[in-house]
Amino acid sequence: MDEDQKIEEDILTLMSGLPEPVQEFLRGDERSAIVRNLSQKHSLHVDQAGEFEKALLFMLLGTYSPDQFIQALGKAGLTDDVVNALVSDVNSQIFMRLRDAEQKPAPKPEAKPAPLPPPAIEYTPKRAPESVLPGTSEPVPAPQPPPAVEPTPMAPAATQILHEAPPVTHPAGWHPAAAVHVYIPSAHPAAHQPVPESVPVAPTQPVRTQEPIPQPIKKVLPPAPTPIEKTYSADPYREPVE
Repeated sequence: MDEDQKIEEDILTLMSGLPEPVQEFLRGDERSAIVRNLSQKHSLHVDQAGEFEKALLFMLLGTYSPDQFIQALGKAGLTDDVVNALVSDVNSQIFMRLRDAEQKPAPKPEAKPAPLPPPAIEYTPKRAPESVLPGTSEPVPAPQPPPAVEPTPMAPAATQILHEAPPVTHPAGWHPAAAVHVYIPSAHPAAHQPVPESVPVAPTQPVRTQEPIPQPIKKVLPPAPTPIEKTYSADPYREPVE
């Protein structure tokens, strides 16, 4: 892939994110016509006209800022007066027109009128053919249809309201043969036997046990000492005489 084809693909990629008026200006022939007219107006050489067209394209795509656009014109060998004149013409002939096109509201689609409803179908009844009496030229009028007879309103049929008597409840043990007044006990006679009432037992008084009276503690005296019997005489050095 050569360099020119790659640049063309990059330009198409950048153009896809631009506003619609800018895309139309870049794709149309107006851009080339303006560049050619301005190059002739300011007496640009072929190389200078090429640099001017490339710098203008990059600025429209957003890759060049206005300062970079001016620097590119200066590098192409244009004087400051020519650069300022080109910038003024580019602003008035290109950028101001694109700005006005972007701010212009989009045209609203014209509302189509609603289609008219189809005409109502009118029904005209066919007239009966007129008959002519034999021997005369006067037509016999067609017989008129009998007048419509309105139906006589019928009174609604009387409805009989039946009141149902509430069901009679009978006590337990009652039998349908109530004429003889026989009482029939139920199947479980134990259910009707009176339950003996339990007589409460009188509470028993607790028996108090008398605590034993403490006895006085008797003092135990030690036994009296046994007296020592003397087995010798008064003279301890004299043996006793048996």
